[in-house]
Amino acid sequence: MGNDKKLKILDAECYNCKEIIVPVDQKRKEEGRQIYSCPNCGEEFFVENTIVFEAEEDEIVTYH
Repeated sequence: MGNDKKLKILDAECYNCKEIIVPVDQKRKEEGRQIYSCPNCGEEFFVENTIVFEAEEDEIVTYH
């Protein structure tokens, strides 16, 4: 988690229509936070909480 990779949001729940959607990046910020919108209803929102998944590092297998 120590690197600064750009995060990609896979899915979120729309606050308005309550559907699980892939948010559309509106390419603008408000109050320093990125604005997204729902592709179904058009509601704009901020993503408040994110869960970051990192791929596990390749294991080095040694045979003894």
